[in-house]
Amino acid sequence: MLKNDFITAFFNAHKNIGLIAIFAISFYGITSCISDSNTDITDEEPIEEGPNEIDHPWHDAFETQLGTHDSSMFHMANGWSNGDPFYNVWRASQVMFDSEHGGQMTLTLDFDDEGPNYDHKSGEYRSNENYGYGRFEVRMRAARGDGLVSSFFLYTGPSENNPWDEIDIEFLGKNTREMQINYYTNGVGGNEVMIDLGFDAADDFNNYAFEWLPDRINWFVNGELVHTETDESGTLPSHAMKIMVNLWPGIGVDEWLEPFDSSILPVEAVYEMIRFTPYPFED
Repeated sequence: MLKNDFITAFFNAHKNIGLIAIFAISFYGITSCISDSNTDITDEEPIEEGPNEIDHPWHDAFETQLGTHDSSMFHMANGWSNGDPFYNVWRASQVMFDSEHGGQMTLTLDFDDEGPNYDHKSGEYRSNENYGYGRFEVRMRAARGDGLVSSFFLYTGPSENNPWDEIDIEFLGKNTREMQINYYTNGVGGNEVMIDLGFDAADDFNNYAFEWLPDRINWFVNGELVHTETDESGTLPSHAMKIMVNLWPGIGVDEWLEPFDSSILPVEAVYEMIRFTPYPFED
């Protein structure tokens, strides 16, 4: 029933204008409170100075060498899929740790024989906590092959009762001499930029990073600034996000990734280190 119909019915039943006025004011006040309660609820009270002034949880700086699994900080995605355009299910078995050779974590994309819904399984590693502004770094070797994406990124979204915010470093397997960067704010992306690396990211390990600040995002390759996006060109992500890495094959996105050829399986993306430094940075 619409609000006006409800009030009219009440009027016809009681014929009391004074009661109607009181009821109408109370009714609209209650619905306003209900509407406000549908907004995002967090443990932290948001700061209201502006759209990018979100009260982020504080985390100390850390550096994780990925030769062993640290369950206090990270976990493996297991037993579910993102759906299209991800042509795989995530399985913890596809995230392997090797404490030798300096310590490495390997994500392996391969055929899946454990369930009926997807032909392929792969690995995703994600932080337990959400992180706010700071510098995020990874040392990794990308996977090579048409249809593949290997990544390092921040993400939050509806599964956490948040808008979809994201900051990306992605390597498209069709050309691993380039790095694709991007960001999403409240589900709106379209900010892709291709960075010419001057080397092949699938040949060896290199350091990649971005600084997520209140008014800008800076991307780096081996310590060199390669691109900046500021809030002058659009609203930047503002919600605390999880640190994530994954490897996946695409479906229905051939123009972007080229058709995925499963004959190349298994394929691997390998990671050695993840580092976080909170903002503001110390001198």
